[in-house]
This record gives sequence, structure tokens and C-alpha cells, in this order.
Amino acid sequence: MRGMGQLEDEEVADKLEKYYKQAQEHLSESVKLVLEGSSEGAMAEVFKNALTLQVTAPTGSSVMALYEAGVAGESTTRPHLRVPSLRKEHVRKMVSSWMLARQAATGDRGGRKLLPNDIVALLDGGKAGNETALLSGFINEKGKQLSKEKKTVTVIYTEESVRARRERDKGFVHCTEQLHLVSCKPLLSWVPHRQRLHFSGGGSSNGSDFLGPVALPAADDLWTLTWKQKKALYGAQHRVPGSGPGPKEDDSGDEEPTSKRARTDGDLEPVTYHAKTVQFYEELLHSYNVRALHVLCGTDVTPLVACLRRGALL
Repeated sequence: MRGMGQLEDEEVADKLEKYYKQAQEHLSESVKLVLEGSSEGAMAEVFKNALTLQVTAPTGSSVMALYEAGVAGESTTRPHLRVPSLRKEHVRKMVSSWMLARQAATGDRGGRKLLPNDIVALLDGGKAGNETALLSGFINEKGKQLSKEKKTVTVIYTEESVRARRERDKGFVHCTEQLHLVSCKPLLSWVPHRQRLHFSGGGSSNGSDFLGPVALPAADDLWTLTWKQKKALYGAQHRVPGSGPGPKEDDSGDEEPTSKRARTDGDLEPVTYHAKTVQFYEELLHSYNVRALHVLCGTDVTPLVACLRRGALL
């Protein structure tokens, strides 16, 4: 005969299996993952197969594409400190192919353009010099710049969470990043004015040019894979030289220590060292009333969690 403890364990297992199946169904209804195409045309075809590209945002809501320079690849040197160098050709491919796919999926035949109620959100990785390259994808069939509106929001990160990512806590730390919001008409002419969801201190709203203070996730909370799995995920094309300062990362003259041994295939490490918290992505969804979010750099699962929690499509 089975003891009471065994029966209770089986009941728990049955409940977990039930919830697991429910989660799978919810994911399949709300989330579509795709493989990156090698060219603009190939990527547009990939995007067209995503049902969420067909979403038409109700009045006052938006469909957002998100490109983050900090997670679009990984620096080959000191990835825990350095963001990867921004690749202009990659930004152009992802942004322009998304616009093409959105037009095809919604039946718009008016030439390449941003659709009404669409927003492209571009995070510069904390490098102000990335702005020109980030905006390079907004071109028409003749290579001319599209008519567009841009609003820049400064994202402020807490000093404590930034310092926690360093091996040595010395010198100045960079605690800001620029978020460029691109649309075909001024945002607040069609997105309702509203208070921030998580970062409303001092009465901050979506009508201001700053967002924060935002705490970065602790190292232990980052999504991890083995080094072997991570190399397969990124591929050679997404492991790129780092941008920004050289080895001396602070004004003390001391170098950040390097790893004492080479990585091995079985080592666990963060998939990306520059991920944000769920609250950050929830804030984007709330502040700009996002109905569907299309993540153009899929190296972090946190936006997926935010979409599930906020009821947005991904």
C-alpha cells in the first residue's frame, strides 16, 4: 500500500503538471519566437510568419518594436562591464525588416513607413554616440530618411545596482542610458498621458524625459546557460568587440581583474550581463500602452515575462 506521504507527493505532481500545461498554452497563445534571418528580406519573411505582426492597435494603444544595443550581442572582452559595439548593419536589418513585415501583415501598401500607432524603441547601451546608427534603419526604398518623430528619454539606473556589477567598487560609474522612441507622429498626440507604473516618484509620467531610478537585476537573478549553449545561441556573428573604455574601467588607475582561467563548455554564466528587470519592461508596456511587443534582440527572457504579466502579445 502507498503511504500518505507518497499520495500527497503524487497530488502535488499532478497539480504541477496541470499548471505546467496551462503555462504552455498561455505561452503558445501570447508568444512567438523566431530565428533571425541573414538579410533584410529574409528577416522580413521571418517576421511575416509571426501572427502578432498582424495586430492592429486599438485607439490610444501601440505596437512596439524594441532594439537594445546592450543585449544585441556580447563583447568578446570583459562582457560583464562592456556593452558590445553597435553594428549599424544589424540595426538597419532588424528595424527596416520589421517595418516591411508590419506593412505586409496589415495590408498597408503605401510604401515603406512607420504605421500609425507603431513605436520603435531603441536603447543605446549607455553610449550617446550610438544614436545615428540606431536611427539608420528608418529609410525608404530609395535610401532616403523617413519622416518621423523622435522622443528621447533618459533612463537612470541606481548607483548601488550598477556598482554591484563591478568586481572592484572604485571611481565613477555610468548610470544612464538613452531610450529613443520613434513614431510617425508625436507620442502624446495619440498615447494617453499617464503616471509611470513603477517609477512614478516625484509625479513622473510618460510625458517626462526621464525614467527611473531603475535598479538593475542582481547577478544571481540573470538567466544562465552553459558556455557551450551560450556560444550556440549567439553564434560567431553576435560575439563582437566591446565598445567604450579600454581595460581601465575607473579613474583610480586600477584595472578590473580578469578571469583566472579560460571558460569551459560546462561553465554557467549569464546569457547577457546587461539585462533589465521585469519591472523595467512592464513600465514600457504601461507607459506607452503597448498591445504587442516585438523584441528585435532575443537574448533575454525578461520581456517575455513582462508581456505575460501585463497581458501583452510578444
